[in-house]
Amino acid sequence: MEFEILPSESSQPESELKTELTPRAYSLTRLADVKPERPLWLRLGHIPKGKIVLIDGDPATGKSTLALDIAAHVTTGTVWPDGRRVSLPTQQTCTTNSSTPRN
Repeated sequence: MEFEILPSESSQPESELKTELTPRAYSLTRLADVKPERPLWLRLGHIPKGKIVLIDGDPATGKSTLALDIAAHVTTGTVWPDGRRVSLPTQQTCTTNSSTPRN
């Protein structure tokens, strides 16, 4: 088997393409030093405001439908099924992502 060597897309020498790495400072915090905070809720007891929420379940159990329902309630300000009003965020951004299961 033979492979054709393609020319580089850049006309600059490889030495000029390298960039300097900027050192970054990291700090560690012991879990014992973290102060717990009460969450602010988008949906009381279920969806905290400003946090990442994972919707997990078997295929075809309604995860995407649930995510779209949440997005619809938040963006329109309609009441939740229990009758509570949606507290609208100041900036409305909702994203959903559904991936196929890995076999």
